[in-house]
Amino acid sequence: QDISLAWEVADQGQRNRLATELFEAVWVKDGLVVAVKPRPELKPFFKLNFERQAENIGCGPDGESSPV
Repeated sequence: QDISLAWEVADQGQRNRLATELFEAVWVKDGLVVAVKPRPELKPFFKLNFERQAENIGCGPDGESSPV
């Protein structure tokens, strides 16, 4: 139920399986994840999460800064 907790306690094999369930593609550069493509059935969840995070930092839904 809590993906971040599952990730925290998982070993590398479990993390790989979890990532496969969540993402269609993951891009890594210099050992860091730089982009992900969520599975189509999970895309609305990720979009909603992005919009809520953007609101929290004062950005619009497109990621641009909102006028103050």
